[in-house]
Amino acid sequence: MIRPGDKVWIIPNLGGEPHPAVVIRVSSDGGHALVLSGTGTGPRDLPYELVDPSRRLSKPLRLTKPTYFYQSAVHVRPVDDLKPDEPAARCPLPLWEKLQVLALAGARDKLSRNDFRAWWPDADPLA
Repeated sequence: MIRPGDKVWIIPNLGGEPHPAVVIRVSSDGGHALVLSGTGTGPRDLPYELVDPSRRLSKPLRLTKPTYFYQSAVHVRPVDDLKPDEPAARCPLPLWEKLQVLALAGARDKLSRNDFRAWWPDADPLA
């Protein structure tokens, strides 16, 4: 069962390579997840959080290189398309909270207003 904070692997672009991602939200029916994917490419002129595998806070994610989680890297995927890390890895709460802020802003930009409300019912879609 996929939960918020889990590290998973996704293919963000058709025909691309797997990228690490962190589950931000899971739909109420458990069938879809909103994730924020990471990349080794950076930094760009976009809001991001750098996860450095040498820092103690980042170690639970078991990344092998510095990874940039960009606000624009929000994806909604069927849970069956996500590949959990083996053994399971979880994002530490302080880092997950930072990624959630990025994902919220990215979802405002990328999702329709109705889809945004479905994922963040208490948030203002125009904030």
